[in-house]
Amino acid sequence: MKKWYISPQSNPLELVFLLAMFTSIGALTIDLQLPAMPLILQSFGMNEANLQQWIITAYMLGFAVAQIFYGPIADSVGRRPVLLFGLLLYTAASLMCLFAESYFWFLGARALQGVGAAACRIMVNTITRDFYAGNEMAKVTSLVMMIFILVPVLAPSVGYFIMSISAWQSILYVYVGFGFVILIWTLLRLPESLDVKNKRPLKLKRIKLAFIRVIREPVSMAFAVVSGIIFSGFMAYLNSAEQISLYFWCDCFVFWGGRILECQNSNEIWCFACNQMGHNYHGMR
Repeated sequence: MKKWYISPQSNPLELVFLLAMFTSIGALTIDLQLPAMPLILQSFGMNEANLQQWIITAYMLGFAVAQIFYGPIADSVGRRPVLLFGLLLYTAASLMCLFAESYFWFLGARALQGVGAAACRIMVNTITRDFYAGNEMAKVTSLVMMIFILVPVLAPSVGYFIMSISAWQSILYVYVGFGFVILIWTLLRLPESLDVKNKRPLKLKRIKLAFIRVIREPVSMAFAVVSGIIFSGFMAYLNSAEQISLYFWCDCFVFWGGRILECQNSNEIWCFACNQMGHNYHGMR
């Protein structure tokens, strides 16, 4: 089966596109259903508009909490098992959204979607770092972002189009289909990028020491604070985007989407720059 695997040398474009799909799964899961949020709320018999914000908040809570666990696990068991688990959980959670009988269970399924999608988002940076280094890594990251950046721009319009020809539940079928396709693609084509000699034992003491080291690193904490400030503003907008753009959402998403994407792109640039600073800093010590 290994002969079917892609590699940076033989299939660079396919690898970049697959990494972009991993990166896009989060934006797709949020932005595609933005126009449907009032209908989702109404389908569960609720009329309080602010309650629809939990559709995004529940997803982001699962997404945020899970990230802290995936890194150490992936360093121990490898990247593929973590990715396959995340994609399987994401697909199953999307099915749970379809069959949820109450708003509470729907939000629980959305949180599980976030837990699954977090594996994809974390593993993108890790796999890129496993396969590439230096300028080559920066080039691949840029190509991935070029593809990804189309998703938050187009997804709300695609979601609106789906709603115009079908019920809002069809968006959930898109999530299920997308997750399943990426799951099979990963299973058949993505090799394990972590070298056996680089695997680390999954020990609580080692993880604790690693976290302490990160917290004590000024460059890491500066990036964490700056990223947190940028992303908190982005999330505040995103949670209210459908409500504040109820009558002019197309124009609003085009204009503000561009501004938000600029911030997001700047955030990625900061991420790469701080990462390089961190490598240089440790190299000088």
